[in-house]
Amino acid sequence: MRTMDEQKVENPPFQKIEDAVRTTGLSAWFLRRGCREGSIPCVRSGRTIYVNVPALLRQFAVEVEANEETTRCTSLF
Repeated sequence: MRTMDEQKVENPPFQKIEDAVRTTGLSAWFLRRGCREGSIPCVRSGRTIYVNVPALLRQFAVEVEANEETTRCTSLF
């Protein structure tokens, strides 16, 4: 039977700021500021901030797609 250490998930959906920095490549300052302003999906537990990494990546994917569509439309003119 596996122990808890062996069952550890490599990339859990909610990650501390330091782990989210390594996963996403974004700076800790950017993530903390976004959490404070409400632009980055996160949960606070006491003084610890957990970033919802899958939701953050989906949010950036939508923004990138919107920027690409705008670029395509303006490049036609």
